[in-house]
Amino acid sequence: MTLLQKFSLICLAAFLAFGLSLGFIITNSLEHFMIEESKQTTAALVSEAVSREFTPDDFLSAKTADAYDLFSRRVKRLTLGRNVERIKIWGADSTVLWADSRDIVGLRFPDNMDLQHAISGRIVADISSLSKPEQVMERDHGRLLELYVPVFLKSGAGVTAVFEIYQNIRDLSLAIDQRKRLVWRAIAGGFGLLYLTLFGIIWRASGRLDRQRHEIMRSQEKYRNLVRTAHDGIISVDGNGIIVLFNDAAQRMFDRPAESILGKSFLELIGQKGHILYKTAQDACLRGGETGCGDPLEVEAVRRDGTVFPVEVALSVSGGGESGQIVTCFVRDISERKAMQTRSVESEKMATVSVIAGSIGHEIKNILSSLMGYSEMLLMREGNDELTAKCAEVFSSQTQRLNLHATNLLALGKPQTPEMREIHLHRFLDRVTELLEVSGMFKLCTVIKKYMGEEIVIVGDEMLLEQVIRNLQINALHAMEKQGILTVATGVTADGRFAEVLISDSGHGIKDSIRHQIFLPFYTTKEKGKGTGLGLYIVKQIVDRHGGYIRLDSEEGRGTTVLIGLPHA
Repeated sequence: MTLLQKFSLICLAAFLAFGLSLGFIITNSLEHFMIEESKQTTAALVSEAVSREFTPDDFLSAKTADAYDLFSRRVKRLTLGRNVERIKIWGADSTVLWADSRDIVGLRFPDNMDLQHAISGRIVADISSLSKPEQVMERDHGRLLELYVPVFLKSGAGVTAVFEIYQNIRDLSLAIDQRKRLVWRAIAGGFGLLYLTLFGIIWRASGRLDRQRHEIMRSQEKYRNLVRTAHDGIISVDGNGIIVLFNDAAQRMFDRPAESILGKSFLELIGQKGHILYKTAQDACLRGGETGCGDPLEVEAVRRDGTVFPVEVALSVSGGGESGQIVTCFVRDISERKAMQTRSVESEKMATVSVIAGSIGHEIKNILSSLMGYSEMLLMREGNDELTAKCAEVFSSQTQRLNLHATNLLALGKPQTPEMREIHLHRFLDRVTELLEVSGMFKLCTVIKKYMGEEIVIVGDEMLLEQVIRNLQINALHAMEKQGILTVATGVTADGRFAEVLISDSGHGIKDSIRHQIFLPFYTTKEKGKGTGLGLYIVKQIVDRHGGYIRLDSEEGRGTTVLIGLPHA
């Protein structure tokens, strides 16, 4: 029997039992509720009608002779509902004060327990089989709803009288039966839908299990393919260290065909120095299971031609029993990782060089501060002859250039955190450009400014950004060999997030083959001794720390354009 068939039988039996139980509970509760509701409604009608038509004195004695006829006419005026078949009125002493049959008026029935409960103040109702002695006149009506309603006509006093109402339950039974049918239909429909839903789920699960069974049947083949095509070498050895599995990656890694190594010791694949380390790890795996295999080992492996290369060996144990255990070695060539570690050491050396460069830059700037001051004073002095003016101009220009190199060295050694504040971009660009013009560096150049119509406010560190603009302008000047057209332009991105500064020159441009290296540290296209290779590297670092961007566009022989984006205020 399939899983689906078993589920169908068990689920059907369970739903049938549970549905029947639930149906009987709900329908019985529904019948009780509707009878209780009818009882309360009739009792309310009786209490309201009697209090409107009668007084407490009307229930002091049994009604006989003419008093019976007069009382009967008053009872007929009561509005008690169309299903009321018979009425009896009891006194507080269990005497029949009035009935629609004279035969029992004046009789006492103290053994009527329902009546006694009603005299105590409770509403009593039951679907009666009319077996009581005083119900002989009602037996022709079949089953009736017998209802005892206590009536209180004196405030603070006890029960004045009890009205016994016999109500035809034909309409009530029809309503109850109708509601019961609806309940049974709802239960049948609900459980049927639930059954079909669960059947669908199990049907899908059964199909999935069948597919999984087929997958399991193919798992061995997949495992063999996985081992064969894995990028890492997978080598399995038995408890004696003899190789029983040697995958394709291991064959390529060690340059050995599987048939030449199967049945031999794993120790033949590793250098002499790693024998004890591997043997210790293998014995720990065999003794302690998976928890005893520990961390991967780093040993030297040996190819067929004797070439030595570093590998990482991770061990895993499987199987049971001392003789049946298999240790699987996952072997990874880590030559590239070792090379990366070597490059990391070189990077640390570079960091040390940066510290030294920062120290040198600091010392040079201290000296240059005084030299630059004196050069400016010499330039501004009146009465200089032509030679003195020329020397002062060259002295100032070269001092500015040396100061820029010192600043770059200082930034390389100790990158500064930007102190962000608002900067008026156009005024800032005018000031930086004017300082270079005063030094005479742009004497043979034409500077063209294409600013956006209105002032642009950016957020940044003015000292660091001055270093950026000065580096780019001096690079442009060198590219033009001190003569040409330098263009400085500004704008704002379409989304308004960034202000853009464009610095363009008419110089010799940059080759496509080296353009991707321009922002690397210590890389320069200038002749030896004319550049440190730090200018554009420092520029990019500063722009990145401002949360901006830098783009370079150049064509050999047609100049270079650098675009910088900085956060708009």
